[in-house]
Amino acid sequence: MVPCTVSYRVPYTVSYRVPYTVSYTVSYRVPYTVPCTVSYRLLDGLIQRRDPRTRDYLMQASPVPLGIALAAYLVLVGYGPRFMKNRPTPPLRLTMMLYNIGQVILSGYMMWEFLASRPRHSWACAPVEVTPDPVSLRLVNACWLFHVSKLVDFLDTVFLVLKKDNKRMTYLHVYHHGSMASGWWICTLYLPGAVGFHGNCGKR
Repeated sequence: MVPCTVSYRVPYTVSYRVPYTVSYTVSYRVPYTVPCTVSYRLLDGLIQRRDPRTRDYLMQASPVPLGIALAAYLVLVGYGPRFMKNRPTPPLRLTMMLYNIGQVILSGYMMWEFLASRPRHSWACAPVEVTPDPVSLRLVNACWLFHVSKLVDFLDTVFLVLKKDNKRMTYLHVYHHGSMASGWWICTLYLPGAVGFHGNCGKR
């Protein structure tokens, strides 16, 4: 088989002042030779293109936590209505009110972070950045938090199941929640920050 030169990243920590000290772990590539296949090139490319700023964030280092969350969500959709069929609906008014208030506060905070760390370029599009400066990291954190909020949104379906409101639990409802959680996991892993909100108009 034809050999293929690929690389892996070796992390190291750098620090700088802005005016306070910021420490950040980045990495450099070390080449090595392995049997070259199309699938290996694809896998190596996917691994190497991950944004170094979010690869160690909660639920970002591996797709397993997201996979477990999605599997649990599908189990809820498939078996939740059967479980609640002959059971009384619990009192949910206060719980849902607090949940909605929390969602409003969380959405407001994410919008504030987005506006406060708005990109230093056009609002229409943004180049892919991997810089560890505080402004970029603030928007990266907002992007990750938005992904987490999509997992929290699974509670929408939990409430529908508990209320036995099965008619509103449509294919579109399930597809929306599943695809948003998956899509923003990918976005946070590869394109966090301004490009995740604006769209790309440049190169990394």
